[in-house]
Amino acid sequence: KAGKYFIPLEDTQAKQLILIEAAANGLFGGGRDVFHLKACHICTVDSELQSILRDMSLLLDLALALDKGQTWRKRILYGLNRVCDLWAQDREQCKRILSKLLSQPANASALKAFSVGHAHLDLAWLWPLRETKRKGGRSFANALRLIEQYPGYIFGASQAQLYKWMKELYPKLYQEVKEAVKQGSWEVQGAGWVEFDTNLIGGESIIRQLSHGLRFFEQEFGVSPQGLWLPDCFGYSANLPQFLVGAGLEWFMTQKLSWNESNPFVDQLFIWEGIDGSRILAHQLPTHDYTFSNNPSSFLQTEARYAQAELCDSFLNLYGIGDGGGGPTHEHIEYGLRLQDLEGMPRFIFAKGQDFFDHIRDLDRELLPKYFGELYLEYHRGTYTTQALMKKNNRISEVLLSTAEYLAALLDKGYPRVLNEVWEDVLLLQFHDILPGSSIGEVYEDAHAISAHSHERLNTYITEGIRTLHSGEGFDHPVFAAFNAGAFEREEWLEFEAEYKDMRAVDEEGNEYPTLFWLDKVRVKVKLPAWGFAYVHWRAGSGSISEAEPAANLCMENEHLKAEFTPQGTLSSLILKSTGREMLAQESNLIRLWEDEPNNWGAWDINHFYRDTVPWEPHEVKLIPQRCVQVEGCYHSLCFEIKIGSSTIIQQVELTDCAPYLKISHEVDWKEHHKMLRVHFYANVISDVASTEVAMGVYQRSTKPSNSFELAKFEFPAHTWVDLSQRDCGLALINDCKYGHRIVDNELEINLLRSPADVDPNADIHRHSYSYGILPHLGDRMQGGVLPQAHRFNTPVIVQEIAAKASFRLPEYSCQTEGVKLHTIKPADDSSGTVLRFYEYAGCDAELVLSLPEECQEAQLCDIRERLLESVTMDKGKLRLHFKPYEIKTLKLTKRGNK
Repeated sequence: KAGKYFIPLEDTQAKQLILIEAAANGLFGGGRDVFHLKACHICTVDSELQSILRDMSLLLDLALALDKGQTWRKRILYGLNRVCDLWAQDREQCKRILSKLLSQPANASALKAFSVGHAHLDLAWLWPLRETKRKGGRSFANALRLIEQYPGYIFGASQAQLYKWMKELYPKLYQEVKEAVKQGSWEVQGAGWVEFDTNLIGGESIIRQLSHGLRFFEQEFGVSPQGLWLPDCFGYSANLPQFLVGAGLEWFMTQKLSWNESNPFVDQLFIWEGIDGSRILAHQLPTHDYTFSNNPSSFLQTEARYAQAELCDSFLNLYGIGDGGGGPTHEHIEYGLRLQDLEGMPRFIFAKGQDFFDHIRDLDRELLPKYFGELYLEYHRGTYTTQALMKKNNRISEVLLSTAEYLAALLDKGYPRVLNEVWEDVLLLQFHDILPGSSIGEVYEDAHAISAHSHERLNTYITEGIRTLHSGEGFDHPVFAAFNAGAFEREEWLEFEAEYKDMRAVDEEGNEYPTLFWLDKVRVKVKLPAWGFAYVHWRAGSGSISEAEPAANLCMENEHLKAEFTPQGTLSSLILKSTGREMLAQESNLIRLWEDEPNNWGAWDINHFYRDTVPWEPHEVKLIPQRCVQVEGCYHSLCFEIKIGSSTIIQQVELTDCAPYLKISHEVDWKEHHKMLRVHFYANVISDVASTEVAMGVYQRSTKPSNSFELAKFEFPAHTWVDLSQRDCGLALINDCKYGHRIVDNELEINLLRSPADVDPNADIHRHSYSYGILPHLGDRMQGGVLPQAHRFNTPVIVQEIAAKASFRLPEYSCQTEGVKLHTIKPADDSSGTVLRFYEYAGCDAELVLSLPEECQEAQLCDIRERLLESVTMDKGKLRLHFKPYEIKTLKLTKRGNK
């Protein structure tokens, strides 16, 4: 049997074959890198003496943690001193002395420590994914051997991905785990596919983390965890409570907030309220640890810091060595046995995590403190930016999956297996040490390969799906389908090869599209419906085509705005043409290189004192004339080569008549170490709050920090946009793969790149490409259309040549209510219909009137796991849904003939 255990000498077998596996590195991989095995012994254990030493060790630790004047301390030390005097001559007397001390009962007011053995395992960190699978096997095996040896001992493990690996690689071990779960000695913990980062992933990803994880546990073990288990993530999204409640979960557990730098997180049991008003019970472990030692001194510290002790008689304790250390040892469990009822100590209870939450179910929650919005970790702010390609690949994966799922709904053949498989790979890479960028380089070699494979599979599925949807009557001329798999209609310049320059681009009625030619490409201006197709037919004969000319100057203008750049590539003016208002308070689009030398944890951290240094400015900037072109009223492009530090940036600026924003794209040859690249904008706007996008929601942040909590949030995560608005106008920044932001007063910044050199000495030292946009607008973010523009920015139109006409009828889901987005269209997980997911983003009540396709027979409101909540009445093909501010709703539609 695998695992750490003692072999009894009474074993009747004549021979024992012992296989020993050893690794030449420390638990966390740091420190010395050269190890030598100098000795290996087979030993016998004096069990009686071992028990005496454990008694003494525990009691000594307890005594030294007590105040010097306490009677209990004096009695313990006296007894231990007597044992030291007697142990060589009279072990029985020693045992009686120790037994008497250990039999002193706990105080009537002693807290209860609901304690579950745990082996917290990062799926990748200072080791690659392949090693995690072996770590998992060793940890699970060790836990099973301890369960055999200690009746009543309970072990638990989280992460469906880890269990799936065990099922594939260690099937016999996995069957033992299933039996232990059935017997109640093993707890399946947490609802997630992995212990995922919540700051960086989109709302649909959070939903799939929960739905895929819970479905796996229900199918494999017949159990459904009731809470989210995230002890080690780097802050928690302001909208997370809504997802948890929407998945039917009852509680949330962490301990990471104990790491706060500036403001200690003082509460351990509280109600957490999300931006939509959803509330969930939250437990911040008062042990401040998920690898607890079970030492008495540590328990006394826990008891002293437990802020809710006057309301609650218990807390949760996770003990054992994590990250491949095998979980609890015999010492952990032996200490637990001795601490079940001991004077001066909490009562140790061998239990499941769920047992603790069941125990406090009837607690008066009105008496608990309330926390609203994000649970911000005052630490690890660099993880919003480190390993930029990881974050870019995740954004691409999320967009491609949304596109592929919509195509699957159109194909109407149930939920495709390939998309489930890709989702599992994407969910794995959202683990809290992979996506945030805090792992060794080999982890990212593996992760980028997994992402590339996922993107290839998704692009293949999309290409084949579009082809399948167009299998009608064939064409006798080139035709392209332009696919907008997004919630907002749009107008775009689509790119075609130069071979079409001498042909006409027309729509299906023969109306000619506006056509341009620049940089050896033909561009066609096409209007696309939301969630729909437009078609470009190339017909013989020359059309009306405009050719680009060299840019006359550094000014750019369309019907929305007028921008002026300097020869240094900075933005000197940005006029909102509808009002003539200058939207910049000073020169902007400033590219600056900042010192990035945090006190600790380089890949994780940014310290506030970097602002006390003087940033490097570009030392050489020049225009690239061949990429500076214009077509008056339609398109304008400027291109700069910027040298800063040891790196080179090619900055392409584009303004078209299709968008109300400036698009700036960077191609960066990044060669810095311990530096941070940021872009700065100064809005001619006064507001004490900024709106920032979080997963399927919006979160308001102070721009004028006036207390220690606000000052600590000098860097924050945001998704595709941030906005600073006063009542009449505002300025938004949008991006296609960046997350780290800073907004103070009227200064808006995006953290573009970092280059820490601790866990991965070559982190981010390669070429990068990304884009961001500057969107000035009238009114607030809603009037300015910030979210629709940002989501268009992130959802490229797919252009694909087709050989035949459409062989399907596009279902029209008419959803024009301002502030409600139809975010997802997908086949139901059980292939029984089509699922639509909406969310409100204006921050107000909304009444949605939804027009449905005529073949729709039934509509049902579901939770985010697609479990039925209630039927919705349809009237002449329409239904109404009421939304509270920031509310997410999931609707399942069934066609006639579907069961």
